[in-house]
Amino acid sequence: MSSVRANAYVQRLRYLAPLLVSVLLVVGSGYSFPTAQVPVQVPSAAPGLVSTKIHFDLSDFNEDGLFGPPGGLRAAAYEFCIPAHDETAAEVTSIDPTVQIYADSPGRVGCGVGEYLCIGSTAQPGFRQVLANLAQLDYVTGIELSVPE
Repeated sequence: MSSVRANAYVQRLRYLAPLLVSVLLVVGSGYSFPTAQVPVQVPSAAPGLVSTKIHFDLSDFNEDGLFGPPGGLRAAAYEFCIPAHDETAAEVTSIDPTVQIYADSPGRVGCGVGEYLCIGSTAQPGFRQVLANLAQLDYVTGIELSVPE
């Protein structure tokens, strides 16, 4: 390859590489937010506040976060909405490592414009405390069981 053609090729790569990185970031951020899972200690809230935000019966679950008959134990998914900000997404995923965040879906809880849908699982150690910590966040208004379609 001649040096003129090689220089033209390098020049094209200089312009395409940042464009490709930008496209990948935009496309990737629309699906989930990979973050480091660092446990966060949230101060205790009043039990009444937590119980009014969690809209399902935690006593139906065993210590492993499973429910159902002895031969058919299974985990449950739950969902809630958060403001559509990187900071709130990072805080929620630091509290609950099972949470998946969706920018473009209202879910069954009906997340609105400017909100992200969060779906987590009871199949995790200390799931009751995780749910209580999520319920303590001012911007989480309610946590519902997620019914798969």
